Amino acid sequence: EAGDSIFEDELMQTIMNSGLGRLLPAEVHPYSYNTDELTDEEKAQFKALLFARRGSETMIHEAEWCKKNMETISNNTVPDVPMLFFTSKQMAAVMFPSEPEKYLTLADRYTGRNVENILLDCGHYIHVEEPDIIAEEIRKFAEKPDKK
Repeated sequence: EAGDSIFEDELMQTIMNSGLGRLLPAEVHPYSYNTDELTDEEKAQFKALLFARRGSETMIHEAEWCKKNMETISNNTVPDVPMLFFTSKQMAAVMFPSEPEKYLTLADRYTGRNVENILLDCGHYIHVEEPDIIAEEIRKFAEKPDKK
C-alpha cells in the first residue's frame, strides 16, 4: 500500500547516516546495478547518489505524502490532456508475478482511454537503462500536432 515504506525509509536513514550502508552488498540495491549502460565508474557514482538519497528527509516526506497524493488522484477526474507513459516489463513481473498484464495496462485503466504507453524490457530505473529510447519517444510525442 502507498506510504508503507516509511518505516523502511526511516530505518535506511539511520543505516545510511551511520555509514553502515556502505557495508551493504550491491545486491541490496539491485536497481542501480542491473544495466550494462553504466561504466564501473558511473555505477560507483550511482551508488554514492543512492547512499545520499536513500532514507533522506526528502524520501521520507515523499513516502508520507504518497498515500495522500493517491487519494487526491483517486478522488478527482483524469485530466483530458495528452499522456505518454513508460512502463517497465520487469517491474510488471515483480509487482504482479501472476498477473503482469495488470501492471502493464495500468495507464489505460487509470485514464479510461487509450494513451501512449511504451513498454520497456528493463527494470525500475527506466531513465538509466533506456535513456535513448525515452528521449526519442518524448521527441516524437512532443512533435505530434494532435496528441489526443
